[in-house]
Amino acid sequence: MIEIPGAVLGELEAHARRSSPHEACAVLLGRGRRVARAELAENADASGASFSIRPERLLEIYGAAEGRGEEVVGIFHSHPASAARPSATDERYMAANAVPWVIYSGVDGAFAAYEAAGGVREVGIRRT
Repeated sequence: MIEIPGAVLGELEAHARRSSPHEACAVLLGRGRRVARAELAENADASGASFSIRPERLLEIYGAAEGRGEEVVGIFHSHPASAARPSATDERYMAANAVPWVIYSGVDGAFAAYEAAGGVREVGIRRT
């Protein structure tokens, strides 16, 4: 289970809508499994089927998090034209990023979270 404040979910949804038809992306910061805030990022791929965050933006996000005593607790991206389920590409990258991946579907407005601990599996999202 990952806990995400309703205000952060709203911010992520708005970011996804603004970014469409491209995938939106963000890094979720907080402690443990509790998200405190989202650091929104531009999709360097400018694609509706993949995303990446520029290395300099990632360094900025990680540095700011460290300065606040926060850690990366999740990765967010959207699927503008499909369900909130990991693609085969997502699953490959999830294995290298051992935090929950939160996906927003532009089709039905649903959020879902997954992790790749012993195989990709859905974990719940608790709105706080």
